[in-house]
Amino acid sequence: MITKILLSRSIPLYVVCLVILTIGSYVLGRAAIRIDLSYEYPENRLPYVELCALLGGIMSTILLRPRFWEWDHIGTWRASVVSTLCAFVGIALPSLVVIVGSLRLPPGTSWLWSLSNAGVICAIISLMSVVVGPSFAAGVGLLLWFGFGVVNNIAPWLSGYLPLSGFREQEPRWWLWTIMALLTLAVHAYTRGSTAWVQRMSQKEHAM
Repeated sequence: MITKILLSRSIPLYVVCLVILTIGSYVLGRAAIRIDLSYEYPENRLPYVELCALLGGIMSTILLRPRFWEWDHIGTWRASVVSTLCAFVGIALPSLVVIVGSLRLPPGTSWLWSLSNAGVICAIISLMSVVVGPSFAAGVGLLLWFGFGVVNNIAPWLSGYLPLSGFREQEPRWWLWTIMALLTLAVHAYTRGSTAWVQRMSQKEHAM
């Protein structure tokens, strides 16, 4: 049964997308989006490796989502195992994108904060995809990632309250990554990767 459930997800296509994003992360390893909206505080930078990892998390929610959720939902514990595994892959594998991108950085450059940021934002997107759908979760995830970068520039005193670390502080938030990852895996295990409301909305979109 696990094999059948896995075949219902676009794993080969996801692997191809992840390879492309990993190559892009390596090429853009030293580049970043510069946010300089404040006259008082230094600019903030959003590394492109984080963006590549974020896109990897988005692709996991789109390609690894349950396509036959009605069947999965009445299935045994195996369906929960597959959904949890897909969620874990969607959180963990984008980290490789950041790691490969860090190979282009000069020796001694701090990059673990980007790894932490990627894990947190991918977990947030994966969690939201269960209750609002992958497309909406992807859009919100991108807005949050860029929005946190703006806040870190114009109001750096709020950085300690944000889930993502800024370029100036470069402080990994492993505790938050752990909490978000465990919460996301638990939700995917319980819902088998989706909810009835999301499935109804998806069916309406395909019918239009």
